[in-house]
Amino acid sequence: MSAEPGDGVTPYWIDTDPGVDDALALLLAVRAVGSRVVGCSTVQGNVDEPAAARNFSRVLATFDRHGLLPVGWRPVLARGSRLPLARGKALRATAMHGVGGLGELAWEPAAPWDHFGDEPAAVAICAAARTHPDLHLVCFGPLTNVALALHLDPELTTRLRRVTVMGGSLRAGGNETLAAEFNFAADPEAARAVLEADFEELRLVPIDGCQTARMTADDVARMEAVGSPAASVACEIVGQWRARIERGGQALYDALAWLLALRPELGTWKAAYVTVDTGRDVAHGASLADWRGRSGKTPNLRAAMAVDRRAVMDVLCGLLVDATDGGADGRDGAGAGSD
Repeated sequence: MSAEPGDGVTPYWIDTDPGVDDALALLLAVRAVGSRVVGCSTVQGNVDEPAAARNFSRVLATFDRHGLLPVGWRPVLARGSRLPLARGKALRATAMHGVGGLGELAWEPAAPWDHFGDEPAAVAICAAARTHPDLHLVCFGPLTNVALALHLDPELTTRLRRVTVMGGSLRAGGNETLAAEFNFAADPEAARAVLEADFEELRLVPIDGCQTARMTADDVARMEAVGSPAASVACEIVGQWRARIERGGQALYDALAWLLALRPELGTWKAAYVTVDTGRDVAHGASLADWRGRSGKTPNLRAAMAVDRRAVMDVLCGLLVDATDGGADGRDGAGAGSD
């Protein structure tokens, strides 16, 4: 797979359920492409949707206080689904992100990042895809909003240029159940609908690839040494993983999904037909990959089964360097790691 075109105009929409790794991913996004993030939406997942919306405001308001957001940036902000499609018992990732979703970060929401539009996320995503023909949709949480958008506009698969999804586990086993990764387990019906929708270019960043790019204590020390405001905020975020990092490293999950959306050449991609089990037994939410062609179906996505860990950390740290030091400036997408 090739990287994004070098014309510097690709617009992005981010669908998120903030979470610690979502916060890091959002920081890397605004540093890398700046105002080309034309919209963001929240969804139930790591926390319930009201908490996700509040966390989004907490994250962006903190970035704003540190001067890390593009000047005059006013993306479309939309609140999304509070329930999974099947309206079963909602899953929450409190063990990973704490009860509030951002660990012990004492960040406060503030205007304008607590002001969302009136349109629900599914409607806003459909509108953005019509407004921006080259839109790249990047999904960090359960796929409920995207599945609802597909229901509203069946032609969304032809309107969206690219879709990148963090979710699933194709060979690595589950992190929520024996077989299922959290995002897919949180709304299996939505995950199945999105994977089987026949997008022209769908990239999946499953647990398999995430496990090959674990952040270590040495990586944190390298981030601290950057010494920029962006690096300081990034270190606050990953500090919520301190115990996990010290025990052997922490997978980057959503942050890795963003980096691979921006720089797909960092990953080793395998084409496959993948679907999701929506039954109610032990495999509920499991992603099933047809590696041997038994289904007779054409591959519907490419999955990042491994990544170049060193290169990933190079790009991540490069995005934290101040513009005056030759790195990304967080204003117009220039610098290390931009497309």
